Amino acid sequence: MIFETSITDCQQIESGWRESEQRVKNLIANIPGVIYSCAWDADRRIELIGDAIAEITGYPASDFIQNKVRTFASIIHPADSERVKTIVGESVSARRPYVLEYRLLHADGSIRWVYEKGQGIFSKSGKVLFLEGIIFDISEETERWNREGKQTELALQESEYRYYTLTTISPVGIFRTDIEGNCLYANPKWCEISGLKLEKIIGKTWYETIHPHEGERITKEWKQWVTVETLSPKSLQVFKTEYRFEHPDGKITWVLGQIVAEKDSRKKVIGYVGTLTEITDYKQIEAQLRQSEAKNRPVIESIPELLVVFNRDGAILECNASGKLWQKGMFDLEKALISGEVKNWEYRLPINENLRHREARIVVCRSHGNDEVLGIIHDLRDAVGAEQVKTRVIACFKQQAQILDQIHDAVISTDMRGYVTSWNQGAERLYGYLASEVLGKHISLIYPNDRHEFLQEQVIQPLLEKGTHEIEHPMLNKAGEEVYIHLKLSLLKDSQGRTNGMIGYGMDITDRKRTEEKLRQSEARNRAFLEALPDLIFRISKDGIFLDFHADNTSKLLVSDGSFIGQSVWDILPPEVAQSTMCCVERALQTGQIQWFEYWLPKNGIHHDYEARIVKSGADEALAIVRDITERKQAEAALKQSEASYKELAESISDVFFAMDKDFRYTYWNKASEILTGIAAKDAIGKSLYDLFPDVRGTKAEQVYIEALRTQSSQSCIVEYQLENGNYFFEISAYPSSRGGLSVFVKDITERKQAEEALRKSEQKLSLHVQQTPLAVIEVNNKCEIVEWNAAARAIFGYSKSEIIGKSAFLLVPEYLTEQISQIWQDLMAQNGGNRCTAENITKDGRIIICEWYNTPLVDGNGNFIGVASLAQDVTERVRSEQTLRRQAEQERLVAAITQRIRQSLNLEEILNTAAGEVQQLLECDRVLVYRVWPEGTGSVITEAVMPGCKAILGQAFSEEVFPQDCYEQYKSGRIRAVSDVKTEVSPCLAQMLQQFAVKSKLIAPLIQGDVLWGLLIAHQCSAVRQWQQFEIGLLQPLVEQLAIAIQQASLFEQLEVANTELKRLACLDGLTGVANRRYFNEYFNREWQRLAREQAPLALILCDIDYFKQYNDTYGHVTGDLCLKQIAGAIEQAAKRPADLVARYGGEEFAIILPNTKAEGALAVAEEIQSYVKALQIPHAKSQVSEYVTLSLGISVTVPTPKSAFEQLISTADQALYEAKFQGRDRAILKTFR
Repeated sequence: MIFETSITDCQQIESGWRESEQRVKNLIANIPGVIYSCAWDADRRIELIGDAIAEITGYPASDFIQNKVRTFASIIHPADSERVKTIVGESVSARRPYVLEYRLLHADGSIRWVYEKGQGIFSKSGKVLFLEGIIFDISEETERWNREGKQTELALQESEYRYYTLTTISPVGIFRTDIEGNCLYANPKWCEISGLKLEKIIGKTWYETIHPHEGERITKEWKQWVTVETLSPKSLQVFKTEYRFEHPDGKITWVLGQIVAEKDSRKKVIGYVGTLTEITDYKQIEAQLRQSEAKNRPVIESIPELLVVFNRDGAILECNASGKLWQKGMFDLEKALISGEVKNWEYRLPINENLRHREARIVVCRSHGNDEVLGIIHDLRDAVGAEQVKTRVIACFKQQAQILDQIHDAVISTDMRGYVTSWNQGAERLYGYLASEVLGKHISLIYPNDRHEFLQEQVIQPLLEKGTHEIEHPMLNKAGEEVYIHLKLSLLKDSQGRTNGMIGYGMDITDRKRTEEKLRQSEARNRAFLEALPDLIFRISKDGIFLDFHADNTSKLLVSDGSFIGQSVWDILPPEVAQSTMCCVERALQTGQIQWFEYWLPKNGIHHDYEARIVKSGADEALAIVRDITERKQAEAALKQSEASYKELAESISDVFFAMDKDFRYTYWNKASEILTGIAAKDAIGKSLYDLFPDVRGTKAEQVYIEALRTQSSQSCIVEYQLENGNYFFEISAYPSSRGGLSVFVKDITERKQAEEALRKSEQKLSLHVQQTPLAVIEVNNKCEIVEWNAAARAIFGYSKSEIIGKSAFLLVPEYLTEQISQIWQDLMAQNGGNRCTAENITKDGRIIICEWYNTPLVDGNGNFIGVASLAQDVTERVRSEQTLRRQAEQERLVAAITQRIRQSLNLEEILNTAAGEVQQLLECDRVLVYRVWPEGTGSVITEAVMPGCKAILGQAFSEEVFPQDCYEQYKSGRIRAVSDVKTEVSPCLAQMLQQFAVKSKLIAPLIQGDVLWGLLIAHQCSAVRQWQQFEIGLLQPLVEQLAIAIQQASLFEQLEVANTELKRLACLDGLTGVANRRYFNEYFNREWQRLAREQAPLALILCDIDYFKQYNDTYGHVTGDLCLKQIAGAIEQAAKRPADLVARYGGEEFAIILPNTKAEGALAVAEEIQSYVKALQIPHAKSQVSEYVTLSLGISVTVPTPKSAFEQLISTADQALYEAKFQGRDRAILKTFR
């Protein structure tokens, strides 16, 4: 019998093993990837591999088993083989999974991209047993990626890159501390600047991390600043200082640190936020400049000649010795500043009655954008001394030029032939070539021979065509290392505007490019993960047409053969599902946000639930990701039903109920538990009894829980707890549960205990206690007649004992509460227990007070009701204080909300209108206005919120006699002033003016900007005299402070807008003539060309050149030449009268006029008018060969633009016409038209 049983068990085990093996085979066959298991050896000997490997490699799975025919390593692409081997080896050694993308050689000779994820399997001793993993073919996905444009992945890349840029590559170090200065957070840039790791500084004060030599000074300054900032809630000061960090390797970093206090809504400091800006280079240059100054100053002072530095206004800035200077006009200084050339002249100067012959030289020095002039004066008798002066001065400037060679990035300049003229240290670091190796050599020296064509076509040629050029490209430095360079190029021009060289600014972006490459690899892995998902993925057009799909198993589809491609969702899906699908597609395309919905479909006669997520994919497509959630829905339904039943039962219990496991950890916590303890269920569940109530140890309650678990029987006890509002009695009952824990009921029996105690005290009727208690002790019989009345009752209600005895207790009740009090009396007569209530009562003199009553029914020995004993106390002040506090809390909440609405805008008018309206509602007053105090001392109302029926005061200005200067002074302290009656509390003049607007009371709050009174926020009460409450003033104070901040921010924003507008205007103008510059000319010309091409309207262009202008400059000088250009520009602008016409300076002495919607005859008329205005100027020109005055030659071209034509052709035609005008003798206009 035993033998037969053993055979049966073996058969069952064998059958189960075969079923398990078959399930594994079926699973492997249906997985979209290839599952494998291989030995841990050099050839990765295959033990198990899925049949799908044949689709990827073209070889059957049997070829790889035990490496019978070929090894798997032999079909890995040679370029990837070593990388695969290295990554797998390192990952297994580190006992972590490995993830790879590499290429396989297919049997037909093609290349297949695969994605592999695997891991090592280890024994208990840590020995590697084998490898197992899964391989996916990602070749088609890669092709589809390229074909469809990678819209979703690119959007993800942009988002991730922006996030990376903002958080990780911030140029400023940022840190945050608590109120004690202990560091709570520091960003990566802060760690980089300080040389400290984040975990080393968290919890330390920020000034502990700085250089020891700076610590004492910084700590002292910091604590002084903190003291001021803490005691001044309105202060907005910034703690700013410079200090050092010492890195672990000894490197010193200088920083500029700035810290501001972080405050809550009540202006209380809750922490600090600081920034670091590295200034090490500045400190080094500053030290070098000091050394240079110290070294060169004695040299300059020892020069016997007089050295003087002037600004462009002729003011002396610096002099090496005292002495009498020469008198020379501003003309020579101006010429030196314009030309940049050395100017010199000789002159005679009487000194001590002797006539001295002197030579003066002017040299332009440009420092940090400021024009200065160095003057050197020496006697002509000492030529050798003059040469020494020149040598020493040049040496000084060379040394300072070396200091400016500290720029980190490469700065290179060449002449127009490409020969290097400057090469800074940044260029040496970037390219690897020393300045001595490249100066005077052609720039192609740093490019390999095969890159010379790239240099000419991609770098130099675009620069020559556009004037500026920007490019990113890889190249090899001198050491043969590949670097990526971001190159910005510009043309150099001399003082005459002639191009004489090129300059380039190069930045090393190698790290950024490598990061981008890593990001692309990450995206490829993410794409592979996406394809491995078991969800159904459909591409749907905006019209609802199925374009493509992905499914790891086509059996999941309603139409398994994929024939639905090209059909509409309306043809395939039920109408309601198709409607939901199209609505979500439309919303996803409009908003760019993920849309999702759930639906169900019958499949093979079975109800199936699905979840669909719709994602935008390009402008006209969407991706629908569909998942079968049938099992989840069924589980959720069952769980919800079970939870609902359990929760309904537990929540229906009015007493406290909770459940604990055997370790006294809470597993359930009902609503009554939350109400009693103030602890929410989410904060209680999962915590232990001792976590929430540590004082429970050693109490009767703990003993009940322990005994109930130990004996597995119910236990109970009564405990007394002292809570915030008094002592409470609870009856605790603990019941063992089937899960090994406890179910506990806690019943509040406080009222029962209180009633018992009250009954006990009432039975004692200690007359002495009754008479001495501060509470009113009142007893009434069963007819509600008062039979007992103590001294405290007389003090509260005003009746003497003789006046009230025998009277009805309803004498103390207002008529509107009679019905309510009658119900309480009926409850007492029914002996439903004592009660406690708060009610309004009326005193002997008719005042309404609020009393708190404790009523207890009295019964005789037979249990019959004989009356009521009551205790009462006057709680009027307490109740009204509570009401006031609640009202104040609500108003404070309103103030916070108002502040938020005020700060939502940067427009000053919107801020002031919002503030006035909100304050009017908050204070419930008749009018709120903002009175602006202007800088000259006057003032006017600029904003007003007024109740209907009240006279408006907006725009009203107050004269000085109504509102004198001393009135402003009293508000500069920032203190709010409350005026209850304007007739008695303000000046007669102001009171008389306010009576025009029926103002009876007002509340004035100053608006302070720094130390200046910006204005006043004023509330008016017109209907009656109003006593302003202190809490109203307290509510208004923080609101005014926030309004002042908002006003300051709005003012700064407005100034910024004005500055930006002015900068934008100046960027479009020529600095000399004031007309449009060449850049704006190109922009405007291109825009008008495209517009008129659409409208098919004519466009005219006039190019004009001043005749013989070079001779004019040579004759009259450049200053006069500049004046001539300004006059000519003004004359041309007079002729181009229409708003759409544009006059621009096209070159040195060349101007261009764009005339939209102008035909040939109109353009000729404008040209003739230009010549007329210019000749009317009668600017003398002695060297002109056509006239004794300045004249113009003009070339005119007119066309109707077309989408296929280029505006450069119109410019070329006008230029040819200008050339013909000059060729025909100048001082004329020539018209050329092209089509």
